[in-house]
Amino acid sequence: MEGFAIMSELSSVPAAVPASGWLRVTTPEPGYADRVVGDMTRIAGTAAGRALLRQIRRSGRCVLIEQPGAIDPPNALVRPRDLRAATAPGTAVGPAEAGAPALLGTGDGSDCVVAYDPRQWPNPVHPAVPTSDVLLFALLSQALVHLRGIADLARERAREAPMTESEAAMQYRRERGIA
Repeated sequence: MEGFAIMSELSSVPAAVPASGWLRVTTPEPGYADRVVGDMTRIAGTAAGRALLRQIRRSGRCVLIEQPGAIDPPNALVRPRDLRAATAPGTAVGPAEAGAPALLGTGDGSDCVVAYDPRQWPNPVHPAVPTSDVLLFALLSQALVHLRGIADLARERAREAPMTESEAAMQYRRERGIA
């Protein structure tokens, strides 16, 4: 399969995680993994995409891509396995409980789950997302922050621009010829 051939080009990048462990896709139903591989093939076909995938591989962590449960309207998300490890050292993980000290990030980095379904994108509820591969690129960029242990949840929540309009995502969109 062409998508797997492109992914194997990235297997020459040195990393702490074995080549088979840095990126995985669940197979909840026939065709799901094929659709994800199609998006990954488009991502790996650009310089921005290859750079992102190399950074993920070099993180020494794993990204699991899975199909979310039924959500209306459609949504997608990144979920670190260990929120404290995904959060930058000394940064609050969330609001402190009354009378308790704030829980702080360790910055160790965390494996992540990316939940999205390529069949749901684009959709009229989220017009800023033109294609499923643009969304996956943005989600993988967000996952990289958690993999590296440099997340700042308060700053992410305060972000005004959608993640599909980050500098890296815009570069990817330009390379794909998507305005």
